[in-house]
Amino acid sequence: MSYMPCCLSGCGIACCHSDSLDRLTPKIVEQLERVGSVVQVAAGPSYSLAITGDGTVHSYGSGSNFCLGRGEQHNELQSRVIQSFKRKRIHVIRVSAGDEHVVALDSSGYVYTWGKGYCGRVGVHQTT
Repeated sequence: MSYMPCCLSGCGIACCHSDSLDRLTPKIVEQLERVGSVVQVAAGPSYSLAITGDGTVHSYGSGSNFCLGRGEQHNELQSRVIQSFKRKRIHVIRVSAGDEHVVALDSSGYVYTWGKGYCGRVGVHQTT
């Protein structure tokens, strides 16, 4: 199943859709209307992320490579909050979606990464 990339309208409504239909013109993403004002969006090749004004990160699409930030590889057609940020009261202000990884910046200047770490792209050195 393919997922449509996102765009952000001037009034804070993200345009991404949870189906595989082609769209010839922009359409509001109704599932994100209920989460509050969206201030930033990012789209990977098969997943999307949206940040609301309160710093909450929502993700949906393909769960491959753990890009949805939930610690599992299940696909999600409906937007869900990335709970690890919410539980720790981390206010995210920016996200960037790569092919197989994600980078987020919080309001304190800390950078978070998740997804496939091939060639060190998530910037975390682990020793075994």
